[in-house]
Amino acid sequence: MTYLGRSCRPKIGGRSTESDSMNPVSSQDRIDSNASERREVSTARYAGRNGDNSLGRALGYFILRLSLGVDMLMHYVVRTWGVSQDFVPVTEKMFVGNLLPMSWVHTFLTILPYFEGLLGVLLILGLLSRWALTAEGLLVTVLLFGTAIRSDWTVVSHQMIYLLFVFILLAVEQYDYFSVDALLARRRKLP
Repeated sequence: MTYLGRSCRPKIGGRSTESDSMNPVSSQDRIDSNASERREVSTARYAGRNGDNSLGRALGYFILRLSLGVDMLMHYVVRTWGVSQDFVPVTEKMFVGNLLPMSWVHTFLTILPYFEGLLGVLLILGLLSRWALTAEGLLVTVLLFGTAIRSDWTVVSHQMIYLLFVFILLAVEQYDYFSVDALLARRRKLP
């Protein structure tokens, strides 16, 4: 069985580790079938063939990445132009009397919306996705640290959900088909 051009069976010395008595298909039929499947996969990766859920996975990846990007971009929009224009002074008050120096808190909160906006645009476009997701995970980890200092465990749990989304997107990045990154990779492969 192949999946996106990769064999799912572990092979030892060119032979499948599965018992041939358990598989009604002969070895030659498997070889012929695998060769034709590889050609199909390379030409019609997301054509929606019967029994192939690659398109669904690619769309799911796209929607999750897009949603995370829109969320990050809206953090920027709301905090710089929207109802939360007083984001820095209001949030600073939450850190008064905590372990962090207020100058660090002020600097971080001033830069934060712009960084969120940049990450949002990169995620929406699917440009430098791996690095944008890694930066997103690190950013949320820093935010989680600050939130834990304030002992706001409800917000910490919400931030853990963001980290779960980042993990999922990084773990299944092979389904990243609808993005600038994937488009550029496909163009590089053309003769």
